[in-house]
Amino acid sequence: TVIELGHIKSYLSKRILLYLILKLIYDYCIHRGKIDKLIHVTVIEEAQNIVPMKKDFEIPSIGERLIFDVRKFGEGIILVAQLPSQISSNITKNVSTRIIHAIKGKNDITYSFGKSGIYEGEKILQSLREGEAIIDSIGKRNVKIVYIEPHELLEIK
Repeated sequence: TVIELGHIKSYLSKRILLYLILKLIYDYCIHRGKIDKLIHVTVIEEAQNIVPMKKDFEIPSIGERLIFDVRKFGEGIILVAQLPSQISSNITKNVSTRIIHAIKGKNDITYSFGKSGIYEGEKILQSLREGEAIIDSIGKRNVKIVYIEPHELLEIK
């Protein structure tokens, strides 16, 4: 199921609707009960609108709490954003796998891989061509470079 919110002009209305949809998913997960395996995945594009960057001392947002809580109920969340630094660090610290296309800005590289600047894929990350990405599994010093074959997308109306 694809829910396209692009036609909604009001940013606030769009955000409220998105929170409502996430809350319905959350309620369904709670009703379904705890599950040890992944059975459903929700993809959220423009994720910075639902889990924006904020100060570490601020309480978790509604979006963060929903995302943190649904994992134990078999729900996976895929967040898509143009700039990693626009996403809440509470979220980015808790991901298991990242798929990262070329990042040119030093701020986003530092945000993605820590302030140490020591990351074997950093130079590769800056030089990726269209269609190439790094797959980085957190906790493993194993970075894979993949090529994603372009294809025509179906227009969804």
